[in-house]
Amino acid sequence: MGLLCAACSGTPAMPPPRLVGAGHAAPERGGTLTVALAGDVRSLDPSEVAEWPANGVMHLLYDTLVEYAPATSADPTALAPALAQGWTVADAGLSYRFTLRPGLTYSDGRPIEAADFVRALDRLRAPDSRSGWAAFFRDLAQVRAPDPTHLEIRLRAPDAALLMRLALPATAPLPAGSPAAARTSGPFRVGSFKPGQSMTLLRNPRYRDPARPYLDRVVVLLAVTGETAILQFLRGDTDLLEALYATDWVRFARTPAWQPLMVRAPALNLYGIALNSTRPPLGDRRVREALALAVRRADLVRLSAGNFTLAPGPLPSLLPEHDPALAPPPHDPERARRLLAEAGLAGGLSLRYTDLVDAAAGRLAQSLQDDLLEVGVRLIVDPVTPATYGAVLARGDFDLLPYEWTGDFPDPSNFFQAFDSRADGVTNPARYRNAELDALLAKARGEPERGRRSALYRRAERLVRDDWPWIWIGSQSSLAVRQPYVMGYAHHLMWQKLDLRDVWLDEPRRALP
Repeated sequence: MGLLCAACSGTPAMPPPRLVGAGHAAPERGGTLTVALAGDVRSLDPSEVAEWPANGVMHLLYDTLVEYAPATSADPTALAPALAQGWTVADAGLSYRFTLRPGLTYSDGRPIEAADFVRALDRLRAPDSRSGWAAFFRDLAQVRAPDPTHLEIRLRAPDAALLMRLALPATAPLPAGSPAAARTSGPFRVGSFKPGQSMTLLRNPRYRDPARPYLDRVVVLLAVTGETAILQFLRGDTDLLEALYATDWVRFARTPAWQPLMVRAPALNLYGIALNSTRPPLGDRRVREALALAVRRADLVRLSAGNFTLAPGPLPSLLPEHDPALAPPPHDPERARRLLAEAGLAGGLSLRYTDLVDAAAGRLAQSLQDDLLEVGVRLIVDPVTPATYGAVLARGDFDLLPYEWTGDFPDPSNFFQAFDSRADGVTNPARYRNAELDALLAKARGEPERGRRSALYRRAERLVRDDWPWIWIGSQSSLAVRQPYVMGYAHHLMWQKLDLRDVWLDEPRRALP
């Protein structure tokens, strides 16, 4: 729970900005934008990276058949043509045919052809594929290119979320015999790359949109965290600050000059406490509900400086399929005690909570301990390293543990993976099994009509919520701060802080007195 903080009211304000722009009203072309990322990028192959920030960087380098609408659009989850100029769907949703735009080339000038998409998708769906994206494409029955400008995909079963998956950078075209750095199809190409240190992206002069990007160069500093990132930003060495704790966000907000430069936006994530349904007494639904009712969620929002949106169940509220009538559970310790008594646990019980060794996580654990003790549940906190956490999760050797699900794409099917009986214990940490839910998800997966599909997912959402495999907490906002001369910047639901296609620099920047 990275943004939990205590006593935010005592934090000092940040120094004001040192630099401002020239005051141009219209976008200017050129310049170098520098951003420091808290994470690393280990590879330039989009099929090999499946986490932030690497996936956001891949979006700058590789275009796909379809793409998401801009962050400033009415619906940034909507899909639009990208390398494909259009497509048709036939045979009850089993057959897709894409027509490529004419004249497409990679950054080195070679033509982009339909066979390149066949090569990329076949690599992902191969039985021996080790890509983190492979599971999303193994239901493709056939991928073929009848000619250089047409791609045909045949599915084993209808899948209404296929187009969303085809917008992932891992599906970018793959020419034969080329290193990843030489086959970029997006607005930028690779200038240099030093894993764990930095990378330089250069404007792609052969990009399909001649008006984009505005920037000549993006310098990405890797694995820069905490105070180091803040100091670099305050000195003017970096132009975007993308990783903030709530205490730092409050400090920026206390400086009036920074306030219009701060970006807080909904993010595609869900935080909660997974309850291992294979471990007694957590196999009893009444016990799981009692634990959920014992938690004071309002306290958690206060601890996070207001940076959580409470979640009533397994879907973030920003997804249109989420049922707005489904409210977060109340804090009801009296009912929690009754449920425990009905389950034969009136005398109390002890449960082990596997936690990460982290100060913010520790504050969450303390809050949970206090809340559960009020209903007779003693929570034994077991702090572990991230590596140990992963091993414990895989083995299922825990009662409760904190869990974050970050969406790969904005569709309910992605979030319900965490409750799918077919999923392994890492994907489904609660080891939750429900045949009725499995049937609902299978039906919703192939439903092409959006209204009927939403109704199915809302039934699934309520079914899971009422079975309480998790203690849901909420969705955490994405926080960023830009320098005054960085223009056109907006947070994108999919690409978070790295959607830089419309960003421009108001040069020349100058120092304030």
